[in-house]
Amino acid sequence: MNSCFHFLESTENLIDAYPYYVVFWFIFTTMSFFLTIIGNSIVIYAFWTAPSIAPPSRVFFINLAVSDLLVGLVVLPLSAVYRARIFIRLNSQSNDYDSSLECDITKTVGFFALFLSGVSLNSIAVIAVDRCLGLSLHLRYHELVTAVRALIVVATVWIWSFSMALTSMVFSLKDIVNSSFILFKIVITTCAYIKIYKIARHHQNQIFDEAEIENQNNQLVRFVRASKLAFNSLYIFVIMLICYAPYGIISPFFRKSPNPSPSLALGMSVSISISLCNSCINPLVYCWKIRAVRVRAINLLTRVLPGWNT
Repeated sequence: MNSCFHFLESTENLIDAYPYYVVFWFIFTTMSFFLTIIGNSIVIYAFWTAPSIAPPSRVFFINLAVSDLLVGLVVLPLSAVYRARIFIRLNSQSNDYDSSLECDITKTVGFFALFLSGVSLNSIAVIAVDRCLGLSLHLRYHELVTAVRALIVVATVWIWSFSMALTSMVFSLKDIVNSSFILFKIVITTCAYIKIYKIARHHQNQIFDEAEIENQNNQLVRFVRASKLAFNSLYIFVIMLICYAPYGIISPFFRKSPNPSPSLALGMSVSISISLCNSCINPLVYCWKIRAVRVRAINLLTRVLPGWNT
């Protein structure tokens, strides 16, 4: 309860010191809400109907989009309700309110944010490993990595992320424990992309040496397509690091401060908003870097919104 009321008190100080920030925050959250839901819904459809992408990879990308979609459906609305209650209470004359309800909302938001961010980070790590296997195994990839096995991996990701979030909330795991798990996943993802880069460079040299022969080979076409998808998924990983970096820097100072100043509370709130914004940025990255997704997204929009592309 102490940590809950610690966050509650800092939010009250933030709203009291920067009342106009609340208006900006609600506008930003409303925009993020619609962009996250609409963008990820379109992306899920696009990946689902993209035959040029291998089924296991489609499963992994759809899984990441589903976790981002749930951020828009669950975390953003609950976060808005939490701040709205505090704002209304601070601007009313009545002292009859139940702060324990606000604390319960805070815990719920914290749990789902931790749970879904865990799913996202694990999914990005899985995508990196999947792309590394796709380039290193060549033809054996389709034998070893099947859609059924991909679904088993996805189920494991959700169960593991739920268990870690629940354990963290119930037993109040220290920041160093959570940070260790996060750092471990980042290291795995980084190593996978380094391996991808080395494989791509090696095959690029072979292509230069045997250009006329290899250009007639379907295996080369598959490799080029797989390598493009691998490097395009790297953008998702980098953008995630950028979005979560401010929270990772500010959070330790905020949690260790017994009475956070309004400016520190403001920094914490902005960093949380930026991290949640990652869920509405990912669909834009998919459409920007993955042509199959972009084409199907545009086709869907032209059917739903006639005259959209004119």
